[in-house]
Amino acid sequence: MRIILYNIQYLLCLNKGYIDYFKIWKYFRSSNKIAFKLAKELFYYNPDILELIEVDKANFRNKNFDFLNYLENYLNMENIIFLVKYPSTGKLKLLRNLPVLNKQGNALITKKDIENVEFIYLKNGLKRLVIRVKFKKPNINILLIHLSLTKRTRKKQIFF
Repeated sequence: MRIILYNIQYLLCLNKGYIDYFKIWKYFRSSNKIAFKLAKELFYYNPDILELIEVDKANFRNKNFDFLNYLENYLNMENIIFLVKYPSTGKLKLLRNLPVLNKQGNALITKKDIENVEFIYLKNGLKRLVIRVKFKKPNINILLIHLSLTKRTRKKQIFF
């Protein structure tokens, strides 16, 4: 079984270190060219389960291109699981109502049959979403988590 986990950074082409994060214009447009190139590369590896961190659903930034549905068809997958990474309760629920941010999340795309999906939000950090997927065959559980970059918060998230 092939499992690929990839942080695609909303397809923003932030690949030259910290200096790219200061180029504000990159946040207003993602690259569909990168999306097609990535899809070709993933097709070569033929994954059974593809886990994607920092995914954009269709919005103005990517010209309403739904990368997840494109990948599902291109890779001959059967199931997509996607959820916005910001919780619907608490202080961070405001982020869920903002344009672009309400389309950002994590996703799992698979060829395998799914038995159960559970969404959990951790208590600490900005990115709190945990996607737990239980598969029928093989009988495995997969957790998809985008942990904090800061050591202190990451430790709290791991030992919740």
